[in-house]
Amino acid sequence: MTLTPLIPGSLAQEFGLTMPSMISRRAFSALATMAGGFVCKTTLAGAVVSWPQDADGDIFRRLQKSGFDFSKTYLVDFNIEFETWPPSKEVVAMVKSKYGEIELGPPESGELGYIVFQLKSKLSYEWVLQVQREATALTSRFGGKCESWGVLVP
Repeated sequence: MTLTPLIPGSLAQEFGLTMPSMISRRAFSALATMAGGFVCKTTLAGAVVSWPQDADGDIFRRLQKSGFDFSKTYLVDFNIEFETWPPSKEVVAMVKSKYGEIELGPPESGELGYIVFQLKSKLSYEWVLQVQREATALTSRFGGKCESWGVLVP
């Protein structure tokens, strides 16, 4: 299963989408930019947390607002998208070697094909961005880019 960011209710209504709506991170970023971005400071476990004004920061704000327990460990899906499909056997082997079990998601309905892998960790903004940077660095010479992630909220 591929998890992508949910559109906040106000944006969904503004653009005539039914809730909950799942869209690609790229499309979400475009909508957020059109809506002027998001700024929010919130209290998390007694500390004031301020996530950046970007798509990832907005996901963290929505998770916090929904009561997400950041002190627990979760399985987090990461998608590496590829401009050309299928990815080479070499890059598939590299991703398997680094991240373990993977799943291939061929392109459909105008979306790019991707490799998805899961990591188990406590969720933090910094960790998500670090994993995305590492996965992109590993696959970029093969046309890979990791810009989307998701967590299944129990």
